[in-house]
Amino acid sequence: MKDHVHIYAYQDHSVLTNWQYKLWENLSIEGQSLAGNSVWWEFEMEKPQIQAPLFLYPEGMSKGQAYLNGKAAGRFWEIGPQKYLYLPEPWWNTQNKLVIFDEKGRSPEAAFLKRDSYAPNKMVEI
Repeated sequence: MKDHVHIYAYQDHSVLTNWQYKLWENLSIEGQSLAGNSVWWEFEMEKPQIQAPLFLYPEGMSKGQAYLNGKAAGRFWEIGPQKYLYLPEPWWNTQNKLVIFDEKGRSPEAAFLKRDSYAPNKMVEI
């Protein structure tokens, strides 16, 4: 029987210390994405004149994340289970920035916002 597990040990523990995250560099490249490459999409808009609650449906996207005004709305994947993301009303401003990250570089042109039709339209007093 041949050995198939290799164990590496470092007696000098200082070798694996002082780990740090690499700083994120914002790329200033704008234009068209290449198929298969990760891409960030930004969309600026006014607050929709639709009563809350609002959901983002990332139709046509592959796998990624969405942010509304710097707040993480959640992750999505075309195979599910997450099919839409809740965008809470307190996160909305007069002017807003929706950012979508897609791992395969797909365009969000089919993505849309939709109000939950089962949610109440008015505040209910108890």
